[in-house]
Parts: sequence; structure tokens; C-alpha cells
Amino acid sequence: MIRFAVLFAAALLMAGPAQSDDTMVKRLRYLNKCPGCDLRGGDLSGVNLEGASLVGANLSKANLSKANLNRADLQGANLAGADLSDAKLIRADLKGAKLIRANLKGADVNGAYFHRTKFGDQTDLTEADLTGTKNLKNARYIQRAKFCNTKTPWGVDNSGCKKK
Repeated sequence: MIRFAVLFAAALLMAGPAQSDDTMVKRLRYLNKCPGCDLRGGDLSGVNLEGASLVGANLSKANLSKANLNRADLQGANLAGADLSDAKLIRADLKGAKLIRANLKGADVNGAYFHRTKFGDQTDLTEADLTGTKNLKNARYIQRAKFCNTKTPWGVDNSGCKKK
């Protein structure tokens, strides 16, 4: 009997997160807010999340390509390894967010707030628009990110382009 209870509990624990993640994605789409939610690996590509509250959410490895995150509150969100290619993050609040290994190719982050946002060696900002960003100089490890045809407050930055 104890064996059965242990196996049943283990099965519930293994099945729980997948159902929970799907429920969280549906909740976010409906309410446009999900602070602290676990949305790891979720598919939110092309979704309109304008003005969404995602404070402290775990969006690591999530697919947010072509998503509208204009004016979204992403303070403290974990976006490590997330695909934000061609996403709109105009005036988004990314204070304290983690963008390590995130793909922001072609993303429009014009006017976004980056105070203490953490970048890394594999953060890809190729062809992203960072003009008008706030506190970019206070972002962590921004110098490690890949800049190639990236529009920045200091002009177009090609420092990370591969030489042919």
C-alpha cells in the first residue's frame, strides 16, 4: 500500500507542472497578467501581451517571438534562453530581468527600461532597436551581448558582427 501511495504521489508530481504551465499560459492570455507565474518553455509566439504584468515570472526558454510586449511589466522576470526575436517591447519595464542567452534578433525595445537587467555572452541583439532605451548603461554585462546592425542610443553598433 505504501508503495502504491509513493508511486501515485510521484506520478502526480511529474504530471503537475505540465498541466500547470498550460493553465498559466491560458490564464495569462485571458487576464493579461500572471506575476510570478511559471511559464518556462511556454509557446507565446505572436501573442498580444501589451501592458501585461509578468513581474517575477519565469519565462526561461519561452517562445515569445513576434509577441507584442509593449509596455509590459517584466521586472525581475527570468527570460534566460527565451526567444524574443522580432518581438515588440517598446517601453517595456525590464528592471532586474535576466536576459542571459536570450534571442532578441530584430526586436523593437525602443524606450524600454533596463536598470540592472542582466545580459550575457550569448544574448543576441542583432538588428534590435534599442534607441530611446532607459538605463541601458546601468544594465549588467551589456558589453558581453552580441551587437550586429543594432540600433543603440550611441548609433548603429556592429561590434559583434562576424568578419567575412
